[in-house]
Amino acid sequence: MMVTVGLCVACCTLLGVSSAAHQRQQSLAPDESDGRCKVRRGPGADTQRAIPPIYTDDTEPLLPSGGHQINATEGRVTASAASSCPSPFTHPADCNRQGLQYSWVCDPDHLLSYQAADSLERKLMSIRTTAQHTCQHDNSKKHTRPFHIAVVLASSVDPPADLPSARLVRFASVLAHRYGLGNSGCGDGIVLAFARRPTPMAVVAAKPEAAKYITPVFAQRLNDKSKRLFAPSASVPIGEGLETLLDDIAAVLPSVARRGMPVWLVIVLTFLGALLVCLLVAVCLSNIQIQRTLPFLKMPFGGRSDIPVSYTLWDE
Repeated sequence: MMVTVGLCVACCTLLGVSSAAHQRQQSLAPDESDGRCKVRRGPGADTQRAIPPIYTDDTEPLLPSGGHQINATEGRVTASAASSCPSPFTHPADCNRQGLQYSWVCDPDHLLSYQAADSLERKLMSIRTTAQHTCQHDNSKKHTRPFHIAVVLASSVDPPADLPSARLVRFASVLAHRYGLGNSGCGDGIVLAFARRPTPMAVVAAKPEAAKYITPVFAQRLNDKSKRLFAPSASVPIGEGLETLLDDIAAVLPSVARRGMPVWLVIVLTFLGALLVCLLVAVCLSNIQIQRTLPFLKMPFGGRSDIPVSYTLWDE
């Protein structure tokens, strides 16, 4: 009797371990059957992996912390079945950015050359140094923060029967949240997403603060322009086309003076410079007027004198 009970307990234990292992394996495998975009993960991956600080030419680290890294899918959005949606901040190698600690470009389907992706990185850094805004995310004071822009590329958006632009907008919007893009409490994250199929195009999605400038009218105009840029007859490389669209985005974002040169100081220096120019012009004009009214002040040396000048101080 005791032997039978022991065998039953052992069998139940083995079945429980096997079931738990099977469930764990299923939870780690990317689920592509439901047409949703999953972050590519391997065994033992941390579901809440911290985002490393992102340093640029600024003195302070730029940390995309407007949201948090989310592995669960939100909304029915997808890239192609062959591609996933890794984060370039935590898994740059999965975004075809090997050798980097982090990146602002995610190209899991290798649509860009590494050189073209590097060029996009430089363009994004340039925009971060100029496109900035004032954000008060706490009760202490207002802070000047750059807009965080990421570029994501996918081979296709599914299903093709859906409106491609609407599907791509949802794709970009979800990634902006999943990446935690933007400064904490500022809502200044922006995603420029490109898909090659079914129609080559790009769309832009923005968080609330950035959406004040990335309006629906602008987003539609950008989408229409991308269709012309990436049309087969245009023969524009994907990287160059995306840089053109980034220039359009930067043009509508507010700009502030570079750190270390406050706006009030720029105004004061401009005023003093204009005042100095006015003084120099006034001095020149006064000298010309004096020479016209008092011609005897003209010296004969080195030029022609219109009046005789005598240096005799007494009669001989």
